[in-house]
Amino acid sequence: MNGAINYVDLGGLNTPRMYFMAWCVRETADGRCETGLGGALGRVEIAAAAVRLGDDHAPTVQRATGTLASGSPVSGRLEAAFDAADVGGGVYRAIVEVKINQSGGWRELAAPILDRLDGRCAPAGETSDAYEFLHPVPCPRVVADKRVAIDTSQLPAGDHLVRARVEDVAGNRTDIVPPRIVHIAEPDRGRPLGTTVVEPPASRPNNGAGASAKALVRLRADEKTVSYRKRLDVRGRLVDENDRAIAGATLQVDTRRLVPRRGAKGAAWKSLGKVATDRAGRFTARVPTTTSRTLRFSYKASVEQEGFTSAAEFNLQVRAFVTVRAVRDRVRNGRAAVFVGRVAGTPRGGVPLSLQAWVTRRGWTPARTEQKDPRTGRNGRFKVSYRFARTFDPVVYRFRVVVGEDSSFPFVGTASRRLKVVVRP
Repeated sequence: MNGAINYVDLGGLNTPRMYFMAWCVRETADGRCETGLGGALGRVEIAAAAVRLGDDHAPTVQRATGTLASGSPVSGRLEAAFDAADVGGGVYRAIVEVKINQSGGWRELAAPILDRLDGRCAPAGETSDAYEFLHPVPCPRVVADKRVAIDTSQLPAGDHLVRARVEDVAGNRTDIVPPRIVHIAEPDRGRPLGTTVVEPPASRPNNGAGASAKALVRLRADEKTVSYRKRLDVRGRLVDENDRAIAGATLQVDTRRLVPRRGAKGAAWKSLGKVATDRAGRFTARVPTTTSRTLRFSYKASVEQEGFTSAAEFNLQVRAFVTVRAVRDRVRNGRAAVFVGRVAGTPRGGVPLSLQAWVTRRGWTPARTEQKDPRTGRNGRFKVSYRFARTFDPVVYRFRVVVGEDSSFPFVGTASRRLKVVVRP
């Protein structure tokens, strides 16, 4: 007999109660449930419970000042003061991240908890999960004049992207300071590293009306997951240090391959083209969605300068494209339902996949296929089958094929369309 959760009612983020009902059942080979005889066949005792609360609202930032926001370093230290609020579980941490030499992934430099509330706003410690708490609203919903800082002596010489973000208890984040370039000078005669925001190039800024050596490239979002070949426009805005639009400027757009399972390690940047800003500093880029990729939008204050003044990256994750059909949509008990199809863009070693069946009260459930650990072939084609053993009445079953991720597969895992199979005794 298998235990099953049949009903869960969570009244809201601050709910004082949760209802839980459970009973024992027998499960047949074809996934149907038969109620046990004689009433209750067992007992359920809950000694502890872990509840995951949903929170889709990111915190908001009302104010951001200081050297990190303005770009005026003081003694090798950049700092920002800010006010923030959250409508969910509360404002948790401030995150400072850096992208060394404006490439690779973001590295976390600091992540201080803004207000521990005597230990209430801190991880419970039952597991290693940083978002595990003992209260539904563990952190303050409003914080004022909080500060986050970065010691630039931690950074090597070069031009790096730095950003600061505020995070709520669910991991949602909002920029305190959007990505900006910070220049770390080479050591001079044994003196400590100095730091300045990128200085104006030798030639006068001339890329756009209002061109500035302290410009910022801002994107509306920094990532998105889309379906294969679905139209996608990435939008952003180019502004100066005072948030004024830079019109008529040209930005370089570069791309590199992204494998969702392992990131973009080792991939080289390739030019995808250029985009121009309008009167309000806005720009739009139509992006191909035939594979997952990282896009970089970079701006030079002067068209003659070598390095970038500012840059922003956008991670595009594309869902795998899978086609599938049932060889026969009507089969007899004791026979197998066979599904054949193809996954686009698979590597030579193929990608893992599984067959799932819809089971009432349990949702999509893995089906035991006749193939052990099925994968696609070199050309992306596959064949999976499931044999029915205990269907004694006519039943309509629903199946789907789920494509998994692979370290060489530049797509996000996805599920196929649903297929109906009628099984008769």
